[in-house]
Amino acid sequence: MILVAGAGTVGLSAALFLVHHGMEVMVVERREGPDVHPRATGVGPRTAELFREAGIQDAVNAAAIEMTTGLGKITAPTLASADLKALAAAAPPRPVQVANRFGAFSPAALRGICPQNRLDEVLLKAVLDRGVKVAYSTALTSFTQDATGVTATLEAAGGEGASASDAAWRREGEPRHPEVAAWRREGAARQRESATLRRETAARRPEDAARGPVDSARGPEDSARRPEDAARGREGAARQHEDAALGREDAALAALGREDAALGREDAALGREVVRAEYLVAADGARSGVREALGIGVSGPGALGDALMNILFEADLSPYTRGHSFVNCGTDAGMLMTIDGERTWVLHVRREDGMTGARCRELVRAAVGDDGLDVNVIGAQPWRVRGQLADRFRDGRVLLAGDAAHTVPPLGAFGMNTGVADAHNLAWKIAAVVDGTAGPGLLDTYEAERRPVGALALEQSLVRLTDPRLHWGTGPEAAAARAEAGAVNAPIVHLGYRYDSSAITDACTDLPSTEDLVLDGSPGSRVPHLWVEDGVSTLDLVASRFTVFTNTEEWVKAAESADLAAYRIEAEWLPENGMLLVRPDGFVAFRTSDPSTDLGKVMRRLLAS
Repeated sequence: MILVAGAGTVGLSAALFLVHHGMEVMVVERREGPDVHPRATGVGPRTAELFREAGIQDAVNAAAIEMTTGLGKITAPTLASADLKALAAAAPPRPVQVANRFGAFSPAALRGICPQNRLDEVLLKAVLDRGVKVAYSTALTSFTQDATGVTATLEAAGGEGASASDAAWRREGEPRHPEVAAWRREGAARQRESATLRRETAARRPEDAARGPVDSARGPEDSARRPEDAARGREGAARQHEDAALGREDAALAALGREDAALGREDAALGREVVRAEYLVAADGARSGVREALGIGVSGPGALGDALMNILFEADLSPYTRGHSFVNCGTDAGMLMTIDGERTWVLHVRREDGMTGARCRELVRAAVGDDGLDVNVIGAQPWRVRGQLADRFRDGRVLLAGDAAHTVPPLGAFGMNTGVADAHNLAWKIAAVVDGTAGPGLLDTYEAERRPVGALALEQSLVRLTDPRLHWGTGPEAAAARAEAGAVNAPIVHLGYRYDSSAITDACTDLPSTEDLVLDGSPGSRVPHLWVEDGVSTLDLVASRFTVFTNTEEWVKAAESADLAAYRIEAEWLPENGMLLVRPDGFVAFRTSDPSTDLGKVMRRLLAS
């Protein structure tokens, strides 16, 4: 079993990808349920690809907000003062913008934004449908690890009991402590065996006693049998000693049973549970308790700017949107963000001491520009922009992902998307090690590959904070400004990064461009997208396994002899008479035109096996 700490977007994504690779997964979350606050709204193209691979792209797309006539970021003193019709006429709709940026590079795209709370609902349903155990109101309070796994103590958080899904899995008859249940079954069997032996011994004793007078009457005839009787007596004594030993063992087992029962009662009273997992994935947020317990430090600027308040509210803004939508609108009062495109919105403002519901409504009305607006405040959540990177992403059998590994400012939509890609990179590697396909050294490549990507996302978000136009700007002037500021264009941060680790042979780490996305089949880059038939991309053909792409039949045969999936296609990024070996996560692991290559040997090297 793999234990995931944290049921946010990254934790649920980790569970989804792990169960997709055949792992048994349990997720624990100290909150009572999914967060109703949307937080991030931008699902990047790489994340959309990963959800497509896991079979939930349609569900995520259905949860996304229709942005057919949508705009990106707009700015106005108030929403009422913004002329959305004129802005829409001057700029192509957001889906067209996204298609222009990513359409040639990815088979996956959403119809608009998908706020995190809506995304989490899709992910939660997906993992529960696939048999993942999700326990809300449950805190991971301590853990230890050894050479074979992690032992974790779970406790009810805030006095709340187990989640609905936890109750459901107990109703199905699964034990909460499978290892304890197995011990009890074994102990009961041993007790039954001991009782049977005692009954057999007791049954023999009257028979032996009855033989005494008969044997005496026989006199000399039986004197010859005395050595035999002595032997029989010694045998009986041995049985008595054995019986006594079995009785002591039974007593010890009974004592252990009483101890276990007492501990069970204590655990139940405290809402405590001890579970055993092969690995622990820590997706427990920026203030990760797991990271802190491991003593892993962080670097980076930390808290940035003013303390903020996320005001989630309902209101009818249709008189001001007039059928148009936008990602966010920067007003004098704060940043107004679309959540469902109809009645639910978020306003980000500077946090004030003692903010009340009345003050929240006042700020919303100021941002909209309507003092009489009917506003229902659903909730207000304090937060602060933060930038930090964990010094290490792994400690033995514990691995950090998402905000626990890297906390990225929101500008650029790099944070959540980077975290989901962490989970995807990690899932296939854990599965390969657990099922024996790969050696434990494969997990060392997780930090080697993902920490530089986390550092890039953090760096690029920080650069954009100084001038948001570096992110939103288009055209030659914006490109020149990015080059001068050292800003990498967003499509490259989302899709164009490259890996360098022992799970890549001859990685090409240098970016061909910081402005134009280039996916050319180089080892360490994501395999290029190519439609091979209606609705089927090269990424779909990878299908979460090692896959060979080639333009010759010889390589197809070589791949099949090495038990690898292989496809013969025509693509400009394939070497002449050569092949690409693509990993389960869609990244190119190896490229060659050498016909003498032993693919089995290549695989053993890549998998550290």
